[in-house]
Amino acid sequence: MLNGPAEFKLTEADGSYTLYRRSANWSSADEVRYLVPIQQVSPDGFSRTFEYDDTSQYPSRVRDSFGREMQLSWTETKLKGFHAPTNAFSVYGGGLSWKVISQIDLPDGTKLVYTYSPSYSPAMS
Repeated sequence: MLNGPAEFKLTEADGSYTLYRRSANWSSADEVRYLVPIQQVSPDGFSRTFEYDDTSQYPSRVRDSFGREMQLSWTETKLKGFHAPTNAFSVYGGGLSWKVISQIDLPDGTKLVYTYSPSYSPAMS
């Protein structure tokens, strides 16, 4: 969506919708600019809002219409044995690397911490 509209709304048949915005982060090598969800709303009024740090395409906070909030932390990692997702990129020295969730802070104070080894699956602690 290079030079496309900054925001657009995708409405489902049941009236629910997702509002997207164009991320300021883009790759000049392949002229790719990502769309990121900023709000999801269901017909009954429940909503979920996604917040992003700076120009990131990865949400840092998710809030809902009940006032609950969770904080997301991301890290870069190399994982072997997977087909490259669309957000994978080649890093200096070869190999593929992509962003993964490293921690989720839940509203009740619970912290979910994720570690990844260069194998086939994530481990949760």
